[in-house]
Amino acid sequence: MNKKEYKSDGKPERRAITIPVTLEKREAEENSRKISGYAAVFEQKTKIGTWYEEQIARGAFDECDFSRCVLNFNHDDNNLLGRVSSGTLKIEVDEKGLRFECELPDTTTANDILTLIRRGDIEGCSFAFVVRESSWEWLSDEDPAQLDQRTIMKISEVFDVSVVTHPAYEQTSVDARSAEAAREQHREELRKEEEEKEKEKEKEKEKAEAESQSRLRQEQTITLNIF
Repeated sequence: MNKKEYKSDGKPERRAITIPVTLEKREAEENSRKISGYAAVFEQKTKIGTWYEEQIARGAFDECDFSRCVLNFNHDDNNLLGRVSSGTLKIEVDEKGLRFECELPDTTTANDILTLIRRGDIEGCSFAFVVRESSWEWLSDEDPAQLDQRTIMKISEVFDVSVVTHPAYEQTSVDARSAEAAREQHREELRKEEEEKEKEKEKEKEKAEAESQSRLRQEQTITLNIF
């Protein structure tokens, strides 16, 4: 099994999970406007189109920048609900994954979304991020019917978490390029490995020929000395 680590091309990606957004209620808070949920969960495999399966490793967010992160509805900046820099959006990493908490503003959009959450119409969350480092297992090298495996090791930035209408994964050209870029790196590494093997074979062949010529000269010298 081939497993390699690669640096990212730095292009933004998105992932979605079906975990309901929670409306937090405490005593004397019947009209609570605070919502919370998970935008990402560790070690949960997700099938990325027909290209590969992916999971997020524990520790992936350890050095992540959340300073520009906002909470939106369906990743639309026109549907802004909270922002880390203003203190209205809180982001934390726990044992389960990437958790957010937000006190919704008194706006038309937020009021509509709050109603949808109370009704159970919002089915999940999504987040937009930039990968710094990932590892790949090229299972398809041994069996074309298997999907390659990607593990996101380090995320450099999360700039958008969203409550979403349809948390199902949507195939994008970015993910196709990400897979193809890593695959091309893998092909290049295989080509270099083959070239190195050929060079080693050539060196061994030259060494054997040199040793053979040396033995032949020694035998000729011995024969001449005899006569």
